[in-house]
Amino acid sequence: MTDDRFRSDESGRAVREEYDRLLSAHLPDVERTVEQLRSGAIDILVATDVDGTLIGSDDLVPAANLAVVEDLVADGATFVLATGRPPRWLAQVVDQLPVAPLAVCANGAVIMDTGSGEFLETSLLDPDTLAAIDEVLRERLPG
Repeated sequence: MTDDRFRSDESGRAVREEYDRLLSAHLPDVERTVEQLRSGAIDILVATDVDGTLIGSDDLVPAANLAVVEDLVADGATFVLATGRPPRWLAQVVDQLPVAPLAVCANGAVIMDTGSGEFLETSLLDPDTLAAIDEVLRERLPG
């Protein structure tokens, strides 16, 4: 079902006026935050998913995304990858970036310094838990 309130020119004007009002009300806050970021008064961390967000289906970082990452890094932001990918699949992404970021990978099981390859933190399943999961899966998914 469509909402007829957004079909007329009058409604379009009303939406635009509300947008302008909100923007005007918050613009000083946005400008102050941008100035604080540029001056280094506050830190910023930007985390992004990899597949379908940072990279396309061709496994390449599009130029527009690369430009954003370059600007973030140049402005002093900390850039982090957050992905379900295992660590061994990150090099092909990191090699395209202007920085080797930290990565939260393997669905959160590993925090990795992609520059050195060092695992900074791991949260892995112990062998007994893995064996129990394997047993349940073999029972429920024969063959």
